[in-house]
Amino acid sequence: MKRSALPRWLRAGLALAAVLLLTLSGPYGTIHTVGAGTQGAVAGSAFNVSASGKVLEPTQGAYTGVFRPPAPLEVAPLATLESLDSYRSVTQKTPAIIMWFQAWERYRGNTFRVEECNAVIDRGAIPLISWEPWDPLDRSKDANYQLAKITAGVHDDYIREWAQDVQLVDGPVMLRPMHEMNGAWYPWNGTVNGNTPEDYIAAWQHIHNIFAAEGVTNVTWVWSINCLSQPNTPYNSFGAYYPGDAYVDWTSISGYNWGTSTPQSGWEAYSSIYEFSSGPLEYLKTKPKPILLSEFGSVSNGGDKAAWLTDAYSRIKADNRIKGVVYYDKREAQRGEQDWQAASTWQSWRAYRRVMADPYWLAGTAGTLPGSTLGFSAP
Repeated sequence: MKRSALPRWLRAGLALAAVLLLTLSGPYGTIHTVGAGTQGAVAGSAFNVSASGKVLEPTQGAYTGVFRPPAPLEVAPLATLESLDSYRSVTQKTPAIIMWFQAWERYRGNTFRVEECNAVIDRGAIPLISWEPWDPLDRSKDANYQLAKITAGVHDDYIREWAQDVQLVDGPVMLRPMHEMNGAWYPWNGTVNGNTPEDYIAAWQHIHNIFAAEGVTNVTWVWSINCLSQPNTPYNSFGAYYPGDAYVDWTSISGYNWGTSTPQSGWEAYSSIYEFSSGPLEYLKTKPKPILLSEFGSVSNGGDKAAWLTDAYSRIKADNRIKGVVYYDKREAQRGEQDWQAASTWQSWRAYRRVMADPYWLAGTAGTLPGSTLGFSAP
């Protein structure tokens, strides 16, 4: 793929520098062009983006986000975004962040997809990619992705190709490599696959350094823990994996209320998942980084999901360190059947829609100003 000296999104932004205060009216509300490093000038506008292209925390409110398959990559390499449009019909808001997963295995759609990222940006949202060094359907290949091999350069060509292609995107990209590293279910955990937590830090820094060497500026690095460590030992603690402030832009957490959907789980309030002593939020607040709940949701099994959502979002709003929430809007089977979808019941849909009506939850736009990725609007 042909690469220009400057990414197209940055060239477009420079071309619009003379009209940074221009306000236009669009079909989804008032659309503003805003200067990099500033926030939209109207209540509810979404993004705060640095001059280099990193996503910063909003000065007010928190970003709303969603993982909602099949968009954009879960089914086919060029899947449509129709499911995201239907999500907007549930909430009456376009998500500010759209998350999906990509594995490193070559047979699992592992290449960076500029077109899909631009399609997300055309919806007025920012892509958040959970980037996973494994083959999720063939665990016999785990040894290929041992952390020491990443640091030794075995995958450098692949990582460098991603770094080069990210620069072709018409806006910022949030990248979440090797998430939930404190969980032994992933081969990048420091207690499995011949790894140590120190290996994880070295691998993260190695990936980051390749992007820096390629001159990539429009990537926002999201370091993401699981709400509980497995095994729950000091060796496998949250802090054992932190790569350092210079290598992280946002911190984040995965945490779910599984209810009674599995034999091993029970109904848990938001506070018991996130807010307990020595828990994930307490730890992340020791870091000078904004916090994202990057995988978040509840089932209906065993309790009142509508009340759970109302309580959870109320607590999040009261916590000014949490600057974004990505709802895991999927029905799936893991050790049972779980329906995480916000609209899994009429009551939960109504509760979620009421929550999202609050302008505190910042939306993207349903479309952007032609030629610019810096146009945002009120929901």
